[in-house]
Amino acid sequence: MKRDELEQCLKGWEVRLRDSAHDVEEIQRRFYASKGAAAVRSLEKNGFAAHYAASRGEAAALLLSLIPDGAVVGVAAPMNNLKYDRACACVKTGRCPSCDAPNRICNVTTILHKKPMRSDYHVILIGESLGF
Repeated sequence: MKRDELEQCLKGWEVRLRDSAHDVEEIQRRFYASKGAAAVRSLEKNGFAAHYAASRGEAAALLLSLIPDGAVVGVAAPMNNLKYDRACACVKTGRCPSCDAPNRICNVTTILHKKPMRSDYHVILIGESLGF
């Protein structure tokens, strides 16, 4: 295609895009909902309790609804560091500050292919960009 033909083609394409009313947020919402529904089905096939939330606010409300009254939530590393007498920052503060201590015990990223027996896992997928 010659340059002038290409320019004409692109101008026509630009006009069609400009003239059609595209709601980008609505397109993203529908895309995330479709992908989220497929992911929920796959997770449920592998034994996980899976949920889709359209926004971070909806996800937060869902998460809070899953936690029973009086429950304590939280990374067991600080207590295990006390148990094993390890001098990590979490022993002093009671929380994990993501330290670089050579003897830290929170060094594992786990991939679960299926839900382990006798366990409860909830996966919440959020249909909103939360960074990268």
